[in-house]
Amino acid sequence: MLSRAQRVVIFALILAAGMSYYYFALLIPYVREVHAQRSLGGGYYFGSDFYPIWCTTRQLIEHKQDPYSKETTRQIQIALFGRTLDGRRPGDPPPNYHAFSYPLYTALLAVPVAWMSFPLARIALCFLLPAQIAFSVLLWLRAISSPLSTPLQATFVILVLISYPALEAMFLEQASVAVTIAWPR
Repeated sequence: MLSRAQRVVIFALILAAGMSYYYFALLIPYVREVHAQRSLGGGYYFGSDFYPIWCTTRQLIEHKQDPYSKETTRQIQIALFGRTLDGRRPGDPPPNYHAFSYPLYTALLAVPVAWMSFPLARIALCFLLPAQIAFSVLLWLRAISSPLSTPLQATFVILVLISYPALEAMFLEQASVAVTIAWPR
């Protein structure tokens, strides 16, 4: 007979499977279809929030190119959308959409993966980001002196990882995930 904690973990895994199916099999294909209808689906979609950071870091290191220049924005948009954006075209975001809009020190986040190709960097982040989120949840549980048992902590981690905000952050490879870790005292 399964203990209550084991049943809770199994239920969380069933929820994880259902949410994963919804997100990856239903939502993402629909969003990609909408982007394709607007002629915005020609480039990277998976990892699109990290791409501007990776690209500008690489340009800075290799070519000493200004990350805020129009040329850099053009390169980013072509990689993400397959073309540059035109604010006069119906359905297009503003022309500076997905330009490098971060403080320059944000490029430091991408230095460890800037030497990699973007597809390889995305694979590295596929493992790093969920681990960071899970580690952050465990640290926060520790910070609030949570009395949860190990199976319930695992359940909590699973539920956070399958939440829509976490799935979206991991899929788009948002740099903000890297700053969610706080060391409790």
